Amino acid sequence: MNKNIFLAIVLALTLSSCGIYYKPQAVDIPLINHQGDLRIDGSLSLSTFVIFPSSMGAHLTASYGITDHIAGQVYLSTETLKGGMGHLAVGGYLPLDKFVLEGYLGAGWGYAPGSDNANEPPETAENSSILYTTKPAGGQYATGFLQFNAGWVGLAKGHIDLGFGLKGGVLKPDFADNRWSYNSSTDSWSCEAKRYTSLTPIAEPQLMFRVGGENLKFTIKAGLLFASEAEFVYSNVTLALGMNYRF
Repeated sequence: MNKNIFLAIVLALTLSSCGIYYKPQAVDIPLINHQGDLRIDGSLSLSTFVIFPSSMGAHLTASYGITDHIAGQVYLSTETLKGGMGHLAVGGYLPLDKFVLEGYLGAGWGYAPGSDNANEPPETAENSSILYTTKPAGGQYATGFLQFNAGWVGLAKGHIDLGFGLKGGVLKPDFADNRWSYNSSTDSWSCEAKRYTSLTPIAEPQLMFRVGGENLKFTIKAGLLFASEAEFVYSNVTLALGMNYRF
């Protein structure tokens, strides 16, 4: 097996039990098209690293048409591994019959959990080829972003919405890893802490599909994360299923 593929698999399996620092967020693409348009979107998601599940989450988005062309949004999420984030955004929208354009400016804050045993040395490495192991110790982050959405509402007699979103911004992390190294001569472990604090550009494209009744619809969302300069561990795919209600 190719060495890089093998290392990716090992890392992914490790992350499945340890958690991740950041992932594509399952934010609603509301496609607001008039003043007073209120959409509440709730979903459950599964995020992956390469092909292995790394975390599950729950998400809630509230979006509202404040005026004929200004909208606001609140987003909250929580993770099965005790992390989570939230953001506030404000922007504008332009309805063109059933086609809608949206743009939002927002900022958020999040917390990423580490391994439960990040501060504990691994089990003995006797008769093992493992020389070190890295355990996420957790941390927090802030993010600023621009989000552009486009899509159609009320297709097929009002029962289908289709949307595409693209978020671009920066993430300011304050994450830490504990790297435990094994010394075979003394049969002991030593720990070296590493922090990640560099500003990281991020891009998150997303697709949305809604189908159902006039007000209550079933939603499927899929998002990707591109963070090529990131030194920390992140998931690159999120799939979410949920419900959306339009008041």
